[in-house]
Amino acid sequence: VNNDTYLYEISSDMELGFDDDDSSSVASSGASRFYGRQYTFLRFTDVAVPAGAQVQTAKVVFSVKKHGSCCNEDFDVTVKMQNSPNALAFESPLGGIWNGSTTSGLTYTPPMDIASSEGDYVEGSTPVTRNSPDLASMVQELVDLNGWSSGNAMAVMFGDATSTNTAQSREYWSFSRRRSSGPPESWAPKLEITYCPPITCSDGSAPQTATSQIARYEDDVEASVNNDTYLYEISSDMELGFDDDDSSSVASSGASRFYGRQYTFLRFTDVAVPAGAQVQTAKVVFSVKKHGSCCNEDFDVTVKMQNSPNALAFESPLGGIWNGSTTSGLTYTPPMDIASSEGDYVEGSTPVTRNSPDLASMVQELVDLNGWSSGNAMAVMFGDATSTNTAQSREYWSFSRRRSSGPPESWAPKLEITYCPPITCSDGSAPQTATSQIARYEDDVEA
Repeated sequence: VNNDTYLYEISSDMELGFDDDDSSSVASSGASRFYGRQYTFLRFTDVAVPAGAQVQTAKVVFSVKKHGSCCNEDFDVTVKMQNSPNALAFESPLGGIWNGSTTSGLTYTPPMDIASSEGDYVEGSTPVTRNSPDLASMVQELVDLNGWSSGNAMAVMFGDATSTNTAQSREYWSFSRRRSSGPPESWAPKLEITYCPPITCSDGSAPQTATSQIARYEDDVEASVNNDTYLYEISSDMELGFDDDDSSSVASSGASRFYGRQYTFLRFTDVAVPAGAQVQTAKVVFSVKKHGSCCNEDFDVTVKMQNSPNALAFESPLGGIWNGSTTSGLTYTPPMDIASSEGDYVEGSTPVTRNSPDLASMVQELVDLNGWSSGNAMAVMFGDATSTNTAQSREYWSFSRRRSSGPPESWAPKLEITYCPPITCSDGSAPQTATSQIARYEDDVEA
């Protein structure tokens, strides 16, 4: 991390966490010493997962090289993947890749190793292995990208370790030197993915995608649960959970302060999903604004949708809408953000994004309503958070202020829906419905 312009490619092992190596092989890489916390990057080629596959599990499998005093203390490390439909060969500095366009990530404590394979390799023996956490959600992000196809490459990256000494590391066999001595190539790190085939519609076609994005500041609003008659429409960010804002922009909204748990409502117009469509997936995509101490504690929040075939513009009090006619809902814990876009926006750059849970069942309720038609509006609502402080929040860019400074409008929240066309009969007509109901007491009996 302290000298990430030198790529150490010929080591016999891969450390997660901390390294202290001044060997001759280090010198041959151009550096005087590899010391301290480090990045560990792995690029897997020929990943045979088809575009649109439904990823079930994904993990990196390491073969343990050492255990014991070398690496027997706990530490945390973050893992994420390069956000590319075909990961390129690594180039220095690695920190630029780490802080560039990536998938979501997760932080975990690597388990200690109780056995190793160092010095004990016997022809035909089996390695002691350790797995990464499940990376399915990250791999799913990649196979859903435009440009992904089976056989492309994926890059898994480990960094931001909390290690402060060599015992706070884990040592695994690398591919390097595998051909001349030590274990065979089959002991090098591997990426194992289980998946289901891509969803296909009943007519054999691929699902279609409809995207609607917030395009007016009146369509992404917040309101304090304690004072929900004031709609905060001009904030530069959207908090899920808890907010504490007494800025001038709050004052201009008519309130003295936005404080405590809040409602966050999003209205998406021109949703191009036909009535009767078979909804496959649906999610809100946010662009992360902040991460760190602002918003790094867990909390739960509920998401549901307004039960209307054409959601109207929001009016106060928001609590009345929240407690009114809604679809089914779900409660979830928003993942913590490990990178943000605040202060780092560069023209043409890509946002760090986070997705809501799958809202397909809620969207299905709406497109099945009488009165729904393609181009109507849908409203997604977040509330009932368990937050009690500002750290129990997540901060995303809103549409407001997007036009004068900061990221472009394309970073505003968006609703992405994949769907199959409405079911039709062989003659092209819509299916008919037959209903029979009990009409005599003799026809519903008990014994």
